[in-house]
Amino acid sequence: LLLERAIAGAPWLLSGGFCLVDLYIAVISRWPSGDKEYRAEWLPTRAPRVEALARAVAERTACKAVWQGHFPSPSAQPAASELEPPATRASPPPAASPPPAASPPPAASPP
Repeated sequence: LLLERAIAGAPWLLSGGFCLVDLYIAVISRWPSGDKEYRAEWLPTRAPRVEALARAVAERTACKAVWQGHFPSPSAQPAASELEPPATRASPPPAASPPPAASPPPAASPP
C-alpha cells in the first residue's frame, strides 16, 4: 500500500505533525465502514500506520464527536431505531391547529 509507506510521522502523515491530509486519509480509511471484517482485520494487519492515523484523528478533541457520529466503532451495535426503515419510524404528531373562529350571528332586522 503506497500510502502506508508514505506515512512519516507517528502517527501523522508528515513528521511535523497533524495536517489536513491526515483527516482525509482517516475518512477514506473508514469509507467501507459497514464492513466489519475490513475494519477489524484487513486494515490493522495490512495498513497498521493508516489504522493508527485514523484512530489518532478519531481521538482529536476537535474531531471526536463528529467522528463517532459518522464512523462508530465496528463493535458498536446500532440502535434499534437505526435499523428501521425511515417510513416506519414514529414521527411526532402534527401540531394541532386552532379551531376556526366562530362568526357572529346575523343581526336581526327591525320590524
